[in-house]
Amino acid sequence: MAAERPVAPVSSSIASRPAPDLPGGGAEDRAHRDLAGALVDALAAGAPSARDAGRTWGSRLARTVAPAPAAERVHGHAARLGFGPETVPAPAGIERILLHGCPYRDLARRAPEVVCALHQGVLDGLLERDAVRAELHPFLAPDLCGADLVAR
Repeated sequence: MAAERPVAPVSSSIASRPAPDLPGGGAEDRAHRDLAGALVDALAAGAPSARDAGRTWGSRLARTVAPAPAAERVHGHAARLGFGPETVPAPAGIERILLHGCPYRDLARRAPEVVCALHQGVLDGLLERDAVRAELHPFLAPDLCGADLVAR
């Protein structure tokens, strides 16, 4: 058995320094942690698909806000997740929210069947008690996705 090496005490000046920002930190870093957390939670609970994992995440998000119209909640949660949401005119019966600057775009381009399905599930969970459903439209342009809210 190897002998344990003594551990030198950490000076208080080192211990109290904030951790350095990581490249891509800030909102994008938080968005990736949220995505990873949702996937880990879903896998641990035995979720059968990325969309199911997202639905669980969306249901959890829905319980964290005061009641508001569906489009306002989608817009607000999209902004908190790191998107740049924009509500735009749409045909009658549709509320359209453009999602600019997806913080997961690199991952979504590699595996849209996971990342985009997860986000469709988030929308499903967020709106599960509403009279509307969301249809996610990935990559309308290189840096743009959209969500249409339509009556069930």
